[in-house]
Amino acid sequence: MIDKHTLDMKPNDVGLYDNKYSCTESPSLQGIISETHGFTESGAQGFNTPDYGRRKKRGELIPYTKWTQYRAFGSAQGFYDVTLGQNSCGSNRRHYYSTGDYPFNIDWIRTHVDLEAAVTSRGIDYTPHLTNASANVYAKGWDMLTFLVEVRKVPPMFKALAQRVKKLKKKSFKKDDFFVEPEAQYGWAQLGRDAQDIIDFINGKGALRTEFPSGRSGYTDVWKDDPGPTVEVETHGRTIETHTYTEYTVSARASVVAKFVPSNFHLNPFKTGWEIVPYSFVIDWFVNVGRWIDSLSMLTVAQDWTACVGYEAEARHFSSYATTAWESDTSGTSQSSGNSYVKLTKRTPVGDIPLYPSLDVRLDANNLRMISQLMSKGLRL
Repeated sequence: MIDKHTLDMKPNDVGLYDNKYSCTESPSLQGIISETHGFTESGAQGFNTPDYGRRKKRGELIPYTKWTQYRAFGSAQGFYDVTLGQNSCGSNRRHYYSTGDYPFNIDWIRTHVDLEAAVTSRGIDYTPHLTNASANVYAKGWDMLTFLVEVRKVPPMFKALAQRVKKLKKKSFKKDDFFVEPEAQYGWAQLGRDAQDIIDFINGKGALRTEFPSGRSGYTDVWKDDPGPTVEVETHGRTIETHTYTEYTVSARASVVAKFVPSNFHLNPFKTGWEIVPYSFVIDWFVNVGRWIDSLSMLTVAQDWTACVGYEAEARHFSSYATTAWESDTSGTSQSSGNSYVKLTKRTPVGDIPLYPSLDVRLDANNLRMISQLMSKGLRL
């Protein structure tokens, strides 16, 4: 087992002296105070695979293990120079606080614990990505059976294209008549992919000789937690403004590795049966039926498999503090700013791949546009 953690906090560079309202003592520290604080944090935790080298030489499938790694660092700066009005001694003097961590009245430190809590609160649904990763293991090579069933649609596609060209010559066509996006993507583009798969099959390039094919699926989520600046007016008249916010980036993914030698072509009646269902590709935009069939096919043919889920997360945290107005007999500058950066990587093995389709909505601008075109054409390709 690996378990390492380090945390280094830099102390204040300068101690502050408080001589608030006494005129019998002189401040022991004069001049402008500027401070810098800092911290660094790093660590890793995981499990070693017993007898890893020998098992790999024997051709065994090495299972995923649990792993966590993190690092964080940050710094904060503060500046304080304030002059009070005349006191009872009849003189002006500079005035410094030493209470608490002033002038560092800011929430500037973030660690891996804070980042993990933010990711957990945001939530990650790995279910569709486990299915997609498993499907990606299987869905390599040429889908021969689907091509043989769908090839009957190729002559009508060329006939329709020829009719559009005639309209183009007669200038009697409408813009939307010549180009229909669903037909382009799921007709002509698919025909081009099939043609390339056939060429690779004939040349032997499509053969996948690896004994441990792998697949991945995931997404990236970016958000900002910014409640905005806050202004506080203290009882004696001083006005303080603070602003604290955090920017997050999380890349989540599922990974699957299986033990079998994939074929460079497929004869899968279940996959083909789904592909020939009218508008099955539209259903796949909402529920991952096609990917689920590929995933179940992988579970059927694989001798063994291992899977994991995890994420790589980053947080950039910023905090600032400033006195924007003083009480009547005081003037000067009091401000602080600080920032932190945290990176956290987590990997967790999973023992199950979904056995049922799951909701996986993928409605981007292109898909919405194709739905609109299909509706305008009366759902005819």
